[in-house]
Amino acid sequence: HKSNYEFIKDRLDHHANNYDAVVLLTHAKPTDNHKDFFSRLTFKIVTNSRLKSIPWVYIHGGGKGIYEEEERFLNMKNFLRVQIEGRKRNPINIMIDTTSGGARVKIDRNDKTVWSVCCNPWLEGWAP
Repeated sequence: HKSNYEFIKDRLDHHANNYDAVVLLTHAKPTDNHKDFFSRLTFKIVTNSRLKSIPWVYIHGGGKGIYEEEERFLNMKNFLRVQIEGRKRNPINIMIDTTSGGARVKIDRNDKTVWSVCCNPWLEGWAP
């Protein structure tokens, strides 16, 4: 997990202030086995005012359907965790729109919206 964290940290540092949102795509839902990764990531976010001010979306597989798993993942208002169905499926299209001052996350499959949420997460929290 350390090398995964270091990769993300390097990308964030290298592209500092050149992003409006961060999307992490992973394989499995977080468990106690991932604490070392998430404790480092949480520290990185909460100690950096820029990272605290943008939406983070953590999308992972392993589920039986697309649904919002936890709106305040890692106890942070700007961090949304979404689980998508596992196994072989048609590709999904993920869109993050930050033009309105908040963020809209939309997941489409076969040109149909299958899940959508919007917010100004650091003020109101995520809402469908």
